[in-house]
Amino acid sequence: MSAGKYDPLAVISAGRPPKEADDDMARALAAAGRIWTAGGEIDWHALPGSKGRRVSLPTYAFAKERHWIEPGKGLLAETAEVEADSAIHLTRSENLDDWFVTKRWNLAPVPPAEVRHGGLWLLFHGGDPVSEALARLLAERRETVAIVRPGDNFSKENNEYRVAPDSVEDFET
Repeated sequence: MSAGKYDPLAVISAGRPPKEADDDMARALAAAGRIWTAGGEIDWHALPGSKGRRVSLPTYAFAKERHWIEPGKGLLAETAEVEADSAIHLTRSENLDDWFVTKRWNLAPVPPAEVRHGGLWLLFHGGDPVSEALARLLAERRETVAIVRPGDNFSKENNEYRVAPDSVEDFET
């Protein structure tokens, strides 16, 4: 195939998927627009609706009201109850640097966390070094700790409990 006038520019789908209810003409016109934006040549006069159509316009003259806020006349300046001192006056700043605001974040150090003592802890102790270290640390911090250890049946001594791990009754007690 030699290089010529009809070299491919883009791959464009003009058909709709079978289960979509889009308008076929709208899809075809959208595809023609995509071909044209990709650099393709379109014979616009050959497309349906290329001759245009008449649109009825209102017969009356359009309202010629200005809806601009004039400098020096704000919303509060027009009310009679507002005193002249508190009225909003629009003025134009001559310095262009005053026209814009740049938002900026200031980095601040993270405040230290509050150390709270005196809480009540329930520690399920498994007899492992991690449980031992946690119990020791809580004791150093003078926390109230209820320690639950595995045992044969339910028993209580001070703040230490023994429960049978496979007994639901022991946990409910």
